[in-house]
Amino acid sequence: MVPYRARLSASLTDQKVAEAMHDDFVAAFFGRLATEVSPDQPELRASLAASQVIGLAVSRYLVEEPTLVACSREELIRMLGRTIQHYLTADLAPAAA
Repeated sequence: MVPYRARLSASLTDQKVAEAMHDDFVAAFFGRLATEVSPDQPELRASLAASQVIGLAVSRYLVEEPTLVACSREELIRMLGRTIQHYLTADLAPAAA
């Protein structure tokens, strides 16, 4: 976990590390997934899903927010799975006024 934590931390202050994180995580992982399952806007959907996971990683591994640290991986998957699925597959059109 230490190398990933260091990379995550460095991505917040080093543009080259941030670009590598984007290439490896946002584009390669979520981009490929979004291309396969999303009905439209795969880049936006990949970025939304990745933002959820990156935010969780920052909160859990850098800030070490106690409530999130106490959650098991299975609990986090159960709680966040639907949100990530929503970003990847739901209708993103604005709600009708």
